[in-house]
Amino acid sequence: MENDKNLDSRIKSKLQSQTEELDRLMRKDDDLLSLMQGSFKTGLRKIMVLTYLVAIILVFVIFYSGYQYFAVSASDKFFWGMILLLSFQAQVATKLWIWLEMNRSSQIKEIKRLQLFIEHAGDMRD
Repeated sequence: MENDKNLDSRIKSKLQSQTEELDRLMRKDDDLLSLMQGSFKTGLRKIMVLTYLVAIILVFVIFYSGYQYFAVSASDKFFWGMILLLSFQAQVATKLWIWLEMNRSSQIKEIKRLQLFIEHAGDMRD
């Protein structure tokens, strides 16, 4: 009888610790800042830093070429207009890649949560 109570208390404490761990992992911290920070914690951290730097540089190129487009003579407008369009397209592509990488890291985190939940449910069944 005492062994049964001891076994029950051990099972209860183990389930309680697993539940606390699962609750900790299941908390939703998916605001924009945490998503951005999560994308820097993956194996592509250096590429993410480089991509953000490229995005910042492209902002300056867009503003400068936009200013030049309106400040130069009519013969140079084509050149600065093309630079403006190309830099804008590069900025869109850069921002899209950043968003996709943030989404990928978020999905990996969700898969890990689901894996832990399945393991927890399997332990409870046994």
